[in-house]
Formats: sequence, structure tokens, C-alpha cells
Amino acid sequence: MVELAEESNISSLWSSLKESLFPPLCELCGKGAKSFVSLCDACQHGVLPLPKSHCLCCAQPFISQETRAHLCSVCLKEKPSFTKVFSPFLMEGSIQRLLHQVKFGSQISTVQVLAQLAAPSFKKAVQEFLPDLLLPVPLSRLRLLRRSFNQSVLLSKELLSASSLDLDLDFSIGRRYQRPQAQKKRADRLKALGGAFSFRKPKSFEGLKILIVDDVLTTGATAEALTRLCLKARAREVGVWVLARRA
Repeated sequence: MVELAEESNISSLWSSLKESLFPPLCELCGKGAKSFVSLCDACQHGVLPLPKSHCLCCAQPFISQETRAHLCSVCLKEKPSFTKVFSPFLMEGSIQRLLHQVKFGSQISTVQVLAQLAAPSFKKAVQEFLPDLLLPVPLSRLRLLRRSFNQSVLLSKELLSASSLDLDLDFSIGRRYQRPQAQKKRADRLKALGGAFSFRKPKSFEGLKILIVDDVLTTGATAEALTRLCLKARAREVGVWVLARRA
């Protein structure tokens, strides 16, 4: 028992010494950071949570000052095929900058920072939805070749690790290459995504609850297209978790 206590004290001392000699730096601005999030106070304040006033289905944030959540006009008119979108943050401020570092700066280590920030939300979503599988949104082969990684896969793995959860990831769905859809409206995106996703070989999700994981949701067209494919493969229910929601 004495030896264990001594080892614990030495480990604690070494950790304190390392933090003194090599203090953690902010992932965004390079200033001193809190070690558990790797962001300074200013950049931490730039992490904007999804407001309480948002759509209960697609998580679209509302501009109004009311604090309750309800369905948006789009979901009231035509309910999406997925059950619900879970999202902890707005695609603005520090989260947007961190995601851009990953996707356009190839700073893969930043995914760990994002996972640390999002882990409580992710764990809560998993406990609520109780999925059987996680489905990271796939990239086309060409996009994967250009980027060399799929941020949704990296994020899924880091979230499971940061949340101490044990769930399988599914990689059975492929995606054909398309030109960027960023400037298109939801209807146009859905039309363009028709047939974009397909199973690499015959697959059944019969009776399973699937949770799609992605970095950001804009119109929800990608999530809708993937959900339709999963339901066609006899999934029982499909939910969506995204790191950030565009306003």
C-alpha cells in the first residue's frame, strides 16, 4: 500500500512538473490554455452552444427570443425521415475555426479538442437514443484521397473514447463523388444526393437503431439521404448527431 501511494505521489508530481515546464497552449490562438480543453478563456467563450430555442426535430436554431423548443416550419410541412438531430454547438465562433483547422488545415489532433468539448452532449444523446450502431457520414473516394481522412470517422472514434462508450462503427455505405453543395438549397441538395449513397455489398439493418454522426448540419439533406437508405435496409429508427448546427 505504501509503494502504491508513493507511485501515485510521484506520478502527480511529474504531471505538475510537466505542466509547469510545458504549459498547455490554446489550440486556436497559442495563448495559455486550460489543460482539459486546450483552449484559452477567450476562445472558450467563443464556443457557442445551440440555443434552447430550436427545432425539436432538425435542431434549426430560431431567431426569436423565446426560450422553448418547438418544430420549425420546414419540419411541420414535411417531417424528415430521421427521428431527431442532436447538436451541442452552433457552427460559429471557435467551433467553426476549430473545424476549419481540421478540414482545411489537416490538423487532425484538433479533433481530440472538439471531442473533449462535445463528449457530455454526445454521451447524453447516446443515453437518450440508445443506438445499436454509429454511422459516420462517408466521403467519396476522391474526397478521401484529397483530404486523406474522414473527419466524421475521426470524430466518432474520439467521441467514443472521450465518453467511455463502447459502440460499433458501420462502414458499409459508400458515396459517389459530387461537386460541393454548399450554395444549394435543401430541395436541390436532396435531388443531387439521390443515389449518392449505396451499400458496398448487400446489407441489412433490420431492427437496428442507427445514429448518424457528422461534423456539421446545414440543410439536413445529407442526413435525410442517408436515413432513407438505412430505413430501406430495414433499420428500426435513425437519429443524427452533429457537432455543430448552422443557423
